[in-house]
Amino acid sequence: ILRAPNNSEKKKDNSSSSRRAIRQAKKFQKYQKIWDLALQALKETDSEFATRCTEIAVTYGFQGSPHIDKQNCGPFYGFALGNFRNGTGGVCVECSTRVVAVVNTKNRIGRIDGRYPHWVDQYGNNERDPSSQHEHIDNTGNINDDAAEDTDDNTTKALPERYSLVYYETGRNFAIPGPAIFSIPER
Repeated sequence: ILRAPNNSEKKKDNSSSSRRAIRQAKKFQKYQKIWDLALQALKETDSEFATRCTEIAVTYGFQGSPHIDKQNCGPFYGFALGNFRNGTGGVCVECSTRVVAVVNTKNRIGRIDGRYPHWVDQYGNNERDPSSQHEHIDNTGNINDDAAEDTDDNTTKALPERYSLVYYETGRNFAIPGPAIFSIPER
């Protein structure tokens, strides 16, 4: 996790930064190019949120269990890249007790409220359960029925790789939770 530089993490006597703040500053300095490029991509989608973004999680091969982001004060943006199959590896989010939406974040930025239960959908060698009840929704709100489309036509398949950037804001302007997703599909 990369955190935006913060001057508020000082010792109580204001004499110097805490060890934690020093470690975070060194980490930020080491990966500042990634931070800058990631924010540049986000600005194309939501320049106002890019000014408030306090943290960016950079992941590789992440598949987690359903969870709620308690530290987030509003929705987050997710962006995934890799050679995993189209229609897989999106962000699943519970919209209600019986509805789970899958937001496609492959090669695009999607907005999800992580204060609702959510997780990364299966991708790669973990084929989707054919009895799955959720629909795949692209960022324009269209249902994606092309979940089986491969990313390439190579006969030899490499193990799928999935990289992601998750942009979020903590500790500032709490927003009352709204919808779990922000592109409602129309049939």
